[in-house]
Amino acid sequence: WDLVTGTLHWDERLIELFGYEATGFEGTIEAFNARLHPADVDRVGAQLQQAIDTVGEVSTEYRVLPPDGSQRWVAARGRALADEHSTPVRLLGAAWDITDRRQAQDRIGQIVEDMAVGVIAMDRDWVMTHLNAEAERITGLPREQLLGRALWEAFPATVGTEFEDSYRRAADTGQSVVFDAWYPEPLNVWVEVRAVPGPDGVALYFLDITARRAAQQAADRASQRERLLSRITEGLSATQDADEAARRLSRLVVPDLAEWCIVTLVDDEEASGSRRGLRNVTSWHD
Repeated sequence: WDLVTGTLHWDERLIELFGYEATGFEGTIEAFNARLHPADVDRVGAQLQQAIDTVGEVSTEYRVLPPDGSQRWVAARGRALADEHSTPVRLLGAAWDITDRRQAQDRIGQIVEDMAVGVIAMDRDWVMTHLNAEAERITGLPREQLLGRALWEAFPATVGTEFEDSYRRAADTGQSVVFDAWYPEPLNVWVEVRAVPGPDGVALYFLDITARRAAQQAADRASQRERLLSRITEGLSATQDADEAARRLSRLVVPDLAEWCIVTLVDDEEASGSRRGLRNVTSWHD
């Protein structure tokens, strides 16, 4: 790119990548921008201008929209050159087609987006750089409110807990850490988390296991009740004495059902024509 005359000098391959004919390419920055994806024009323009202003380098990727309706991904690298007065006079560079690689990345990205596992990726400063739809559902927050924020700021209940300890251990050791933990208000959710360290930071893969934990706790309580009933049946059937049965019962229900208990019997025997009333037989505490 001759910055003095404003002329672009491209080889045949680059002209082909942008969908131009050799005789129809005007050789202007406007012709370059005309084939860029509208969402990439401002970003790429700013990167080129930064390289020119600093007489530095540029490295970027952008989408090209040829007139046949297709879309290509192009990677480019360049360097600005200055004259003897340090005035930038040209930008030299190379560009190549990376469509296959980007399409593969997009397919992988779509798979991650559709996973039934929450995914949050963070950089080395614990700033969230990516999350998928399941992560939005579990956290109850849209990605617009999370991307670019530090994990500790967005989820303060992680600080000083098993969450933070596990994440930092994964980052420090380079080894994945797996754990289950309860995240309190406002999420109120049990999660199974796998913290996976990488060269760019730590990625979190997590499942909402609240329903599973509730089902397991219900099953544990039911099993505990069955064991208690079995012990009570065995203990009471071993004696015919009501007082002794009450004493055994008090020791069986503590602490499974209560921290302490008092067993009171109603005496059905009559004395002087009236009931003798209630009688405390035994008590027990943990």
